[in-house]
Amino acid sequence: MAPIIGAEVKLRGKAISEGWANVDERKLEEWSKAGQESVQPEVEQLWDDTYDEEYTRLFRRVSIQCSWLRLDASLTPSSASGIAEEPQIRRC
Repeated sequence: MAPIIGAEVKLRGKAISEGWANVDERKLEEWSKAGQESVQPEVEQLWDDTYDEEYTRLFRRVSIQCSWLRLDASLTPSSASGIAEEPQIRRC
């Protein structure tokens, strides 16, 4: 897709015509580079937005699952040893 997009960029937004690829290799490489450079900011923005949405969705899912668990943070000393017990994780 990059050569097609690059060709249209180089043609200042005009559609390419039939036989557009019948050019030398150097021209195709130039068009490919132009195509990649023209869409890179949009692709990076799309990547960032998708990553943020997915991260938020998964984080909420984990938060909901963790809310089903309750951490009993009250550490009570053991009567025999005087050492605090480990916190107990219990389902709510």
